[in-house]
Amino acid sequence: MTSIRFAVVCLGMLAMGLPLAVAEHERNLSASRATELVDAAERQQWDRVRELLQDDVDLEQTQPDGMTALHWATFWNHEDAVRWLLDKKSSVDARTEYEVTPLSIACKNGAPRLVRMLLAAGADSKQVLPGGETALMTAARTGIAGSVAALIEAGANVNATERHQQTALMWAAAEGHVEAVDLLLNAGADPNANLKSGFTAMLFAAREGRISCVKRLLAAGVDVNAIMRPANTQGRAPRDRMSALMLAVESGHFELAVELVKAGADPNDQRSDYGPLHALTWVRKTKVGDSVDGDPPPRGS
Repeated sequence: MTSIRFAVVCLGMLAMGLPLAVAEHERNLSASRATELVDAAERQQWDRVRELLQDDVDLEQTQPDGMTALHWATFWNHEDAVRWLLDKKSSVDARTEYEVTPLSIACKNGAPRLVRMLLAAGADSKQVLPGGETALMTAARTGIAGSVAALIEAGANVNATERHQQTALMWAAAEGHVEAVDLLLNAGADPNANLKSGFTAMLFAAREGRISCVKRLLAAGVDVNAIMRPANTQGRAPRDRMSALMLAVESGHFELAVELVKAGADPNDQRSDYGPLHALTWVRKTKVGDSVDGDPPPRGS
């Protein structure tokens, strides 16, 4: 109800001796109808959603934060509701106040069937969230191969970078999603892209102990003895000229360290001023304690 109409209604009710509360109720009722579809989707009232769609309701109803019915149907992974809304031509790339799209939600939730449905309906495979995160990066971090494959097939840029210059491959490797790593490498992702911190996909995988991802990156031609050259080595940043072997040892990933040596890593590498054996004397117990001072104490010899 427009402000002019509301004023006229109020004057009319005053003339009839009716309280203004009634007019306010009508205004609230009108406002609730304006978001009835999206509210029903949020509450998972799918029968009501279908009824409203049959009545040609406004598909672009939004809640205060910009969420649409398609956003909520995707969030709840309700394939039928997503299909109904897409068939009615709901805006497939609608963005909330925080720039969230249905496709980004599907990627984050690990819903490859919905990813394909949205892409088939025209969703932009190259869409970017604030900070530069692409849908492909989100899918790579989640690690669902079907989502990654669908985005690559739809033309997503496998070497796109976000504001910190991280790539989808770096995220997949750090999280240990070897199937996603495979798909990205086969699609032309650069395994040697690096950050100002010196990290590459290989070095992220080494720090996190992702043996399968390290092996896949080595098979792709990554140098097992490559070193990082961070722009800043202050605080808790890695030392200059750290290798994957040194990162694995200092992170307590000893099985990975052995695999790296088998793959040709130098067991006497002292380019970072210390060798792997030196590092073993100060490595903290894995998964125990998180003090900046290094507690608990080293394992000893």
